[in-house]
Amino acid sequence: MTHKKAKKQGGGSDHGAAYASRNSKSEYLQRAERAQQLFNAGDPVAARRVFAEILGALDASPSFARATTMDQIGRCFLAEGSFALAIEQFEQAIAISRKLPATPGVHSLQATLQSDLGEALRCIGEFVQARSCFLAAIKIGRSIGDKRAEAVDTDRLGSMFLREGMLEEATSSFKTAISLFSQVGDRTPLAIVHHHLGVAYQSAGRYSEAENEYRVALELMEATGEIRAIAACSSALADVLGSTSREAEAEVWHRKALDAAFKAGNDVEIRRCIVELTQALRGRADCLSYCRSLLENALARAGHSLDRHVWQMYGLLGHCLRDTFANSNEPPSGAVLTVIENCLHISDLGPSLLATLEGLGPRSSFARAVMFDRLAHCCIAGQRPRTAVLLFRDALQTLQDPVADEETSDSKVLLQHAINNALGHALHFSGKDEEAVQAFETALSLSQTLGDLRGEAAARENLLRHPAGGQKQWGGAENIERLASIEKVLGDVGGASSNPMQAELDSQPTEASSSTGSKPKLEVVRVSVREYIRTEIVFGSDLVVDLPRQTKVTEVPSRAVLAAQEAVIQFSVGVRTWRDSDGNCIVHVPAAEPLCDIQRDCVILRRIERQLEISDSSSVVWSLVREIDGTKTAQQVLNVLPGEYRDAAASILSALTDSGAIDVSGRPIGSYLHLATKKGTYFAPGIVGEEILNLASDGEYRDHHDATRIDLSKAHLPSMEAFETLRTLTRGRRSRRDYSGKPVDRNKFDALLDVACGITGVMPWRDREIKLRAYPSSGALYAVEIYPIIFNVSDHEPGVYHYSAPDHALNVVNRQMDRDTLLASVLPSERQMVSGAATFICLTGRFKRHERKYGQGGYRMMVAEAGHISQNLVLAATSLGLAARPFGGVFDSLLNRELGLNEIDEQFLLGVLVGLGES
Repeated sequence: MTHKKAKKQGGGSDHGAAYASRNSKSEYLQRAERAQQLFNAGDPVAARRVFAEILGALDASPSFARATTMDQIGRCFLAEGSFALAIEQFEQAIAISRKLPATPGVHSLQATLQSDLGEALRCIGEFVQARSCFLAAIKIGRSIGDKRAEAVDTDRLGSMFLREGMLEEATSSFKTAISLFSQVGDRTPLAIVHHHLGVAYQSAGRYSEAENEYRVALELMEATGEIRAIAACSSALADVLGSTSREAEAEVWHRKALDAAFKAGNDVEIRRCIVELTQALRGRADCLSYCRSLLENALARAGHSLDRHVWQMYGLLGHCLRDTFANSNEPPSGAVLTVIENCLHISDLGPSLLATLEGLGPRSSFARAVMFDRLAHCCIAGQRPRTAVLLFRDALQTLQDPVADEETSDSKVLLQHAINNALGHALHFSGKDEEAVQAFETALSLSQTLGDLRGEAAARENLLRHPAGGQKQWGGAENIERLASIEKVLGDVGGASSNPMQAELDSQPTEASSSTGSKPKLEVVRVSVREYIRTEIVFGSDLVVDLPRQTKVTEVPSRAVLAAQEAVIQFSVGVRTWRDSDGNCIVHVPAAEPLCDIQRDCVILRRIERQLEISDSSSVVWSLVREIDGTKTAQQVLNVLPGEYRDAAASILSALTDSGAIDVSGRPIGSYLHLATKKGTYFAPGIVGEEILNLASDGEYRDHHDATRIDLSKAHLPSMEAFETLRTLTRGRRSRRDYSGKPVDRNKFDALLDVACGITGVMPWRDREIKLRAYPSSGALYAVEIYPIIFNVSDHEPGVYHYSAPDHALNVVNRQMDRDTLLASVLPSERQMVSGAATFICLTGRFKRHERKYGQGGYRMMVAEAGHISQNLVLAATSLGLAARPFGGVFDSLLNRELGLNEIDEQFLLGVLVGLGES
């Protein structure tokens, strides 16, 4: 609950003078009053649009009117929860006010702006800056003798203390504000501060005192006719009564709050009161029908609002519908089940989308367009198509903004296609059929630009089925035939055979049998590649958004050039082959590591699954398959084949290699073992929240219940100092997440690398010496390399380095490191943690060096080596008073690029974060 300051107009005589000449001062005031009425009625979005029109008509030069209007726009953003945009408006208004003549009116405006800015900063948790703003506002109020303004800002300061959990300071501030308001005799804000003091007492568990303050506030509010304030205070009193097990009294006050909100005509308050009343009545079967009616009516009159109460109402409606049928013998219909599922889903997703959108800031971007699109889909699921239309159009407008041009690849076009397709449906549900057809036509054009058959089929289907589309050319034979041909291509994927590959090979003629009799006539071999593309957008809030899946079909040139002729080739792990009903060879290549594309506010992941269709009546492909055994190079495979087969075989082999069906690294098993451990290659089960806690604490470890048990002692061995030191370290080690961002001393950093990774001795071997390190390595190969990424170490410049253990020295890899780009290679949910560390020590594996002795199956020993180094680093950091933890939450391909690695020979395995903890 807040109260406004009364602004003095002294020195503000230009309040409407700066309005464009075509508008009168009275019109300015009328429009400003209309906007304020919309704001007071709980529609800050509509109010903001009117204020924005007023601002656009004002002269661009600094003026009192311009600063005041920007303050009002900022307040609208604040009410909408768009805190970053509100802060931007307040800061610009403050800058303008400083250019105005120093009059009492301007000073009063400056105090208001500082206070409003403090409120916005308080909302995002920037308490130090907020406190500075409130204190500045209080100082201005005192300097001009405005006790009311001083009281308002003291109350806001108390609200900030309350949010920080500083209850004593909050209580003191509220009592001071009450004293000031009492001196000026202003009962309306006095009532509000009594309410705030009640909140402080309630937060401290002092329920009796809280109840008393709420009742005092309500008495004052009723005397002054502050109906909207009565609604909020009645709800607070109901909450206190509920906390003291006085549920019947609490229900009475919840209903009083709702009645007051209806009288005030404030939709935001109405929604809040309905949410609180229905939450209080949950579980009462006799109230389900009443609650359902309340919620449905409130959602119907929600307009275009997307505040948190709207999402809460969807969730409550879903539970209400579910409980209704749970108490009934009649099962819900499929349509009702869909409504329940949609309500519960969007009640969780909506707030997450809005929080992510707020975190993106005011800049137009590809990421913002994705958020508008997802919010629009939530509105469609919530049966609000008109709001969805506005959001879809906001998304398209955002993509048109030049600032959003950082993403110009297929992803942007794909998003535009998806938005237009969904916009067509929303327009149809809104009764705008002609516009719907235009949106579907745009989606069709974009799908053709992408070469996306799946998207083209969806757009053509929508146009064919839409009444307005069917009346146009889209109901004609040409569209129907094209749609049928696409659906045939999409559906004709070749039936999977249950026979193994060898059965197919055995069914083909051998060289001996084919050499007898007449040679088969070699026909032209046709190879087509079908790509199934899944695109995901990953945001810093750990939100993942799926874009529509694509299907593309392309023909491979018949005389393709074969690359990597001298590489030993083998089929990649997971590749399947079979013969379809038409005799074509089908080669299925599973999706591998996703392709990563860093955007300003998100990361785009593309997973591509491929399927090759090889039309070959002469069985060239099967002869080729027979020879690919992991021992021959590509050229050797071709040389084994009859001369007349080689051009066709080269074309097939090129297509297989380009699609990933053939591995040309020479180490297919080792490549696969590493690939399989990368983030995003295989999906985890995805357990969350309580499931994770249950798994970690279930105690289901291996236990031989029937075996003889021998208890071990935990005796200390004081004579063994080294052992006691190690014991202290292992007991003190914890994987920390709360890195402070403070610098680590260089001497500690250098000592860390020396103790954990440095040279510890030499081992003579024949006529040579092998330098041994602080950790075990299979065969003393030391195939794991160490790359410290320095963020904040004293006397070391930030950058990417390589640690040379034999020399105990750092080799500069990249001092021009872009910190933001490097952080983008970290999983979004982990970026805040990583950004606070002083260094991220990356451990990489040099595969070929290790495999020269141990082969591809030795991968686990190299991973174990990385684990040894990691534990050394963690224990050494603990001994130095530093916080450390192993870490692998990265997009491998992006981090490998930042480390400057050649992925054929060397890739990231594991990392260790080191820094200073918050405590």
